[in-house]
Amino acid sequence: GFGIKKQAEHLLRVAQGHGKEASCVDPVTYAIRQVRFVQDCVLGEQQGLSEIRRRCKYGKDCYRKNPEHKKEFRHPNEEDWYIESRAAAGTVGVLEVSVEAAKGLLNREITGTSDPYAVVGLGLQRVSTPVVKSCLNPEWHTFLRLAVDQVHIGQSVEITVWDENSPTYQGSDSFMGRLRVPLADVIADSPKDISAKLEDVQGGTLNARMEFLRLDMLQGGVCENCDG
Repeated sequence: GFGIKKQAEHLLRVAQGHGKEASCVDPVTYAIRQVRFVQDCVLGEQQGLSEIRRRCKYGKDCYRKNPEHKKEFRHPNEEDWYIESRAAAGTVGVLEVSVEAAKGLLNREITGTSDPYAVVGLGLQRVSTPVVKSCLNPEWHTFLRLAVDQVHIGQSVEITVWDENSPTYQGSDSFMGRLRVPLADVIADSPKDISAKLEDVQGGTLNARMEFLRLDMLQGGVCENCDG
């Protein structure tokens, strides 16, 4: 098990600035790493998602009719609108999370300004936004997906904001706050817009949007929240 000796070894690696790569970690952290490896290195290669058309940011309100735009971007009620979501789906469906922005984050740096990023978690799954350098009001506008299985229904979606620490400094990334949203609430009221104060810290708010898509919706390729 994750005994005292291994805990000490893990703390030593963190103090040396290698917390993310430390081999002596608790079982849950190890499992999360394994899930992330499968998501990034196995599923991504098999599904070839880099070759598909991108989603049009205007969705059903798109006004562009030229063939080149249609060739480059896909739109609601087209067969491939949900292609990434189908690839990411669990046994019940998929959760799509748009992490928009945060405001008024507390600076965690002694000198300089924090470099925040957000991590969305459900069960053992973790997906993250890019890092925004030197900013306490970051705008990510990042679209993320998480598989939803039956076991997840009673759990919460957690969005955690972190300050990325430079590899030249000692220690792991610094906690900047979190939000927890019961997945059942998202399923009952989807899509769900979220704008709330960050928990476990003294300042900062976060804006995000969550939408649960049932497996039958994905398989049918129908956008229930789109017109036409």
